[in-house]
Amino acid sequence: MRIKKSYEVHLAPNEIIGHFGQVRLVKKGNGKHELVGGTVNAQAAVRTWCGLYASFIIFAEPTGHELALAA
Repeated sequence: MRIKKSYEVHLAPNEIIGHFGQVRLVKKGNGKHELVGGTVNAQAAVRTWCGLYASFIIFAEPTGHELALAA
């Protein structure tokens, strides 16, 4: 009889750090942060705010969908 090894992957849930109007600042399970919702201009304003007052925040790389919205 063969015993199969079972591995469970536990990903930490996303945690909402703050709301900036329609934009939510979310900390992902991998420790990086992401902006969800709002317009491109609103997200740019939040990134500027984070750069001034919360410089410890590291943003995840934008996905292809987010890059298409910015164009």
